[in-house]
Amino acid sequence: MRVALLSMMEQAHAGDSATRASLRLGGATLAHHQLLVALALGAERIVCVARYLDNDLIALQYEAERAGAKFNMISEARALSGLITANDDILVIADGLVPVRSDAHALIGQSAVILTLPAEVAVPLGYE
Repeated sequence: MRVALLSMMEQAHAGDSATRASLRLGGATLAHHQLLVALALGAERIVCVARYLDNDLIALQYEAERAGAKFNMISEARALSGLITANDDILVIADGLVPVRSDAHALIGQSAVILTLPAEVAVPLGYE
């Protein structure tokens, strides 16, 4: 089973309660764009890491379930152990990252890969 892990934890701005995932692009939240990419890549389960349940997360759940995917919300990584197995293919999309669907499909498709950025490029952009 392909499982998509979406993070909704990072603040959009320092001192702001809004998360990066709740920011809007083209009228939809970044989390919604991530969900569409995950579903296009064949995710059968969507796991959202979030601090609390809000209207955006509920809308995301309904969208995932309408598309036939299972949906889980967790508040800490420890809860993942009950949702994934060694046979699962895990798709992790960084908090606030919106991959282009066609590019993601071309790079990931049906094969197992790990996509990375070189440190010289990634660190100045805020990746660790």
